[in-house]
Amino acid sequence: MDANFTGFFIEYQRLPVPVGRSDIAPLWQKVAENLEPSIRSYQITNLDPTSKYAFRVTAVNYRTVGNPAEVKSPVSVPVSKPYIMLSDSSPLEGASVWIRCGLENGTDPIYYFWEQETRSGLVTTLAESNSSLINITWVTRNHTGWFRCLARNEANQQRSDRIWLDVIYGPDLPQIQATGYSVTEMGFSVHEKGNISLTCQASSNPPSQYVWFYNNSQVYMGPQLTITKIIRMHSGNYTCLAQNTYLNTHAKKTITLTVYYPPDGFPSCTMFPANNYSDLALFCSWDGGYPPATLNWSPNVNGDNKEVITNITRIQPGSDMANNSVFTCYGSHVALNSTQSCSTRTWLPYGEPRCSANSSRNNEYLILSCSWDGGFPRALLWWASSSGDMQGISELDTSTLVLRSSANYSGTTFVCHAKHPLAKESKQCSLKLEAPALMTQRSVVSVFEGTDALLTCILSKNYPVVTEITWYNKMKQKVEDNARKYIIQQAAGWSLTVRQTDGMVDSGQYWCSATNAVGAAEIPIMLLVIMPVSKPTILLSDSSPVEGTSVLMRCIVEKGTEPINYTWEQESQTGLITTLARENSSVVSVTRVSRNHTGWFRCLARNEVNQQRSDRIWLNVLYGPDLPQIDVTAYSVTDHGYTALENGNISLVCQASSNPPSQYVWFYNNSQVYVGPQLTIAKILRMQAGYYACLAQNANLNTRSKRTITLTVYYPPDGAPSCSIFPVNNYTDLALVCSWVGGYPPPSLNWSPYVNGDNPQGPANITRIQPGSETSNNSVFTCYGTHVALNVPQSCSTRTWLPYGEPQCFAYVTRNNEYLMLSCTWEGGVPRALLSWVSSSGDLQGTSEENSNILVLRSSANYSGKAFICHAKHPLAKESKQCVLKLEAPVLMTQRSVVSVYEGNDVQLTCILSKNYPAVTEVTWYNNLKQNVGETPKKYILQNAAAWFNLTVRETDSMMDSGQYWCSATNAVGGAEIPVSLVVKRYPMPPNVTISKITYSSQKRTDVILEWLVQRDDDLTGFFIERQRLPVGKSDAVPLWQKVVVDLDPSTRSYQITNLDPSGKYAFRVTAVNYRTTGHPSEVKSPANPPFKAYPAVIGATIGGMLVATLTTVMLFIFVLRNRNSHPRLHSMIFGRQNSQSRENINFPEDEVVREAEGEGHTEETNSPNPDSNNQLT
Repeated sequence: MDANFTGFFIEYQRLPVPVGRSDIAPLWQKVAENLEPSIRSYQITNLDPTSKYAFRVTAVNYRTVGNPAEVKSPVSVPVSKPYIMLSDSSPLEGASVWIRCGLENGTDPIYYFWEQETRSGLVTTLAESNSSLINITWVTRNHTGWFRCLARNEANQQRSDRIWLDVIYGPDLPQIQATGYSVTEMGFSVHEKGNISLTCQASSNPPSQYVWFYNNSQVYMGPQLTITKIIRMHSGNYTCLAQNTYLNTHAKKTITLTVYYPPDGFPSCTMFPANNYSDLALFCSWDGGYPPATLNWSPNVNGDNKEVITNITRIQPGSDMANNSVFTCYGSHVALNSTQSCSTRTWLPYGEPRCSANSSRNNEYLILSCSWDGGFPRALLWWASSSGDMQGISELDTSTLVLRSSANYSGTTFVCHAKHPLAKESKQCSLKLEAPALMTQRSVVSVFEGTDALLTCILSKNYPVVTEITWYNKMKQKVEDNARKYIIQQAAGWSLTVRQTDGMVDSGQYWCSATNAVGAAEIPIMLLVIMPVSKPTILLSDSSPVEGTSVLMRCIVEKGTEPINYTWEQESQTGLITTLARENSSVVSVTRVSRNHTGWFRCLARNEVNQQRSDRIWLNVLYGPDLPQIDVTAYSVTDHGYTALENGNISLVCQASSNPPSQYVWFYNNSQVYVGPQLTIAKILRMQAGYYACLAQNANLNTRSKRTITLTVYYPPDGAPSCSIFPVNNYTDLALVCSWVGGYPPPSLNWSPYVNGDNPQGPANITRIQPGSETSNNSVFTCYGTHVALNVPQSCSTRTWLPYGEPQCFAYVTRNNEYLMLSCTWEGGVPRALLSWVSSSGDLQGTSEENSNILVLRSSANYSGKAFICHAKHPLAKESKQCVLKLEAPVLMTQRSVVSVYEGNDVQLTCILSKNYPAVTEVTWYNNLKQNVGETPKKYILQNAAAWFNLTVRETDSMMDSGQYWCSATNAVGGAEIPVSLVVKRYPMPPNVTISKITYSSQKRTDVILEWLVQRDDDLTGFFIERQRLPVGKSDAVPLWQKVVVDLDPSTRSYQITNLDPSGKYAFRVTAVNYRTTGHPSEVKSPANPPFKAYPAVIGATIGGMLVATLTTVMLFIFVLRNRNSHPRLHSMIFGRQNSQSRENINFPEDEVVREAEGEGHTEETNSPNPDSNNQLT
């Protein structure tokens, strides 16, 4: 029964070793106190594993301590399944490794057995020890395999799962295997275009990665390198690199691979002369291939059949050989299945040697050529002089002898010798050299000017042949063929035709010249040309002289026979021709030229043959400009200059004599305005009046002259006259003012209608006084203005009238009610009315103003209830008018002075504004903290109309919003404030919550199922659940409560909490909520483990047995009680005697039964036991 105890405490006793061999009884020590009455298990930690202990548990009911439980010692714990830990699961070969066999539970002593299983499956015992640790000081690759440990104590034995030990090693030196090859002393060999495979292997863990290198360059990654159709360039060193990327180690091995390949193509055969061109050397070569090819010649000579590699040479006597003999060379190679061959043939050149002589360009060198083409081998040629001395060097096929040109070679003979192995004797050809010789038909040729002249030249013997004759003119310049002037022809001889001869150019000595490499010849021919004077030309020292300077004129005749006479003629600008000078000199000088010399000039040249007149030339004498003349088309001329009417047109024309003609620039008030002789101003404006200057410029001479005039522009005033009316004489009369400002000269003004015939005139403005009493409302007055620049007079009118209605008064205030402003207006009227403020006592306030008058007063409550009067005065009103303002401070009222509302709802407070002047523009609400509510718009909402101002408090809170609120209004003459009390009521307290069940949903301990109960269902709107993570061990920090879920439906009575940390300990509580009223949290509970699945059967059996035993006992008790008198001894044996002398007062169950049977209504209070009661067991 769980009702009569309040907790437990646990004690332990350290037993002596060995047990029972000590006279001193060990003490009992408490290890846990104040355990909850619901606790049925407890874990005791931090015990000495070398000691033995005894434990007991005692129940407590407040201060009553029960009997201790039976003393028991903990039994030996069986070993749990061990697990293996390695210091390194992948050690390096040669390193040390320790292996530990770990246990969660198990009582010492414990023995350990180590087993190793190799890759082949063989299991051996590695070690036996009472230590859970073994150490392998030098691990090898043979240690690679599965390891397990077996742990055994007196209770049981357990074997661990096996664990793999992976020893890292290698790579070892690689081994290379090859297929499709042969072995030589140098390594491996293979035929070109064959296939070869190289396989590399090296022991390693983890397995090696292979990289192949060819001549130190990476070519492939992988263990097997296959080369298909290998070629010669693949020969070289092949290296296999084995890498252990885990250890970053590597090993390599290199082999040499040689590729056998034949030479390209076929053998090459040729022959060349030997033994001074008397014999033949047969040469055969077949370069390339590996190894070199083997060669031999056929046919054999005297049975000689010698084989040679790469190339072979054989001497064949020339005298024994017939023309067109053929020889064959055979070649063989290890990489070829058949032999290859080539052939060559010897033959004699055709015909005889041929000789010729030529010269280089400009005959600098003499070139002798000798050729004997064809034949094989080719013939040998060389040159020799007539004396037999060899010239130059010997050459094949063609021999060219180059000699520097010299006249010494003229008449000399050169011989070319030719030799060939098939020719028994040498052959030859010869050349004889000759310098050129020239002749002419006529050594002197004379012609008339303008006709053609023919010069001839004849060439006799020469060798080498002269290909061209050169002609030179009288200046010793080479004459080129030109159809217009010179024609060079070759027929029986050479000729030069000079076309259209010119005596000045063509007369003189000509030369005919011929040159070859061994000499030169030249012959002179004289050409005489007869010519008349040519047309003269005039040259001026200055074609445009400045007036007053000197001028030199020259008459130039290019051709003509002396003496020549010159005549000078002048043609004036009017066409008159006069003779300026006659003399035999071609030059005439004018010492001081004037503008009258301007005109045409020409010269006449005459000799004995003819005369010629030159073209005329213009002499342009420069002068000026003179002082300009200005012609003006203006309105009028005054003493000060010229005048013009505004918007009229005016033209200014400027003229000044000058050559070249002047350039004119106009200036207005010293600022350039126009370029040209005539300045035209269309629709001239007043601003264009001023000084106009004409500047005449001669740009050629850089000279100038200037003249200035004054121009005045007459213009009327702008628009029309301006009329206005002003009050005078203290607003009793009118002043009529007319003005027309501007214009030149000033305009004339006068008023209409006139008063007593008075009609004064004045310039610019005029004023007339009109009595107000004599002027009726809406009277009109007109002012007339005239001006010289206007054709018709201009006028203006003004009307005087009284303002409409009466003066209007009103009051308003500045911001923050700092100033009071009284405004009085009487709008309209001409002239405007005069307004002034006075107090109710008649004192003038402020100043008088027209049309509108604003009186500014500092705000004060003293003005409340007082009146202010505005007086208005006008010249047309016989008496002044007025309006009155009365000022009032604001008055406030409310519909309800006390307003109540439940927490969380919105509530509205009202404020009504009654009389006030000037009008209150804003009413201010203050909350219960005397803060302006306008600063927190999210909490408060303000609404207003004409006379009411409401405040809405949103989402009221009993702690924050309850209290006094104020409605405040202020104007410039006072203020008012009215309080409104707000009472925020809280919702009733929700019912208490009792957690009825809290368990983990599974052994994973990540989800908790929580169920609760409430006392009643009213005053409830929801729940929220809180979680507290309990500290592990002792800690002074109090863990915080965190809300897990909120706003649960009020009908909810259970909830599952997920995603908890399975290693943590938690406490939970549930709280009920009624709107914003939060109830008391439930008792704090931690989740229990889920029920054991076998518990229902065990509990069922236990309860069944207990029920049977209880039923039997109860029936026995009832039987004894009912028959206590008939069986007194049995009653005494079970219940004992009533009149015991013991001091113990023990209540027995049957007494309760008897009392219940004897009478009802007797009640004993048992639900609150008194700790001081005598019902204590001592």
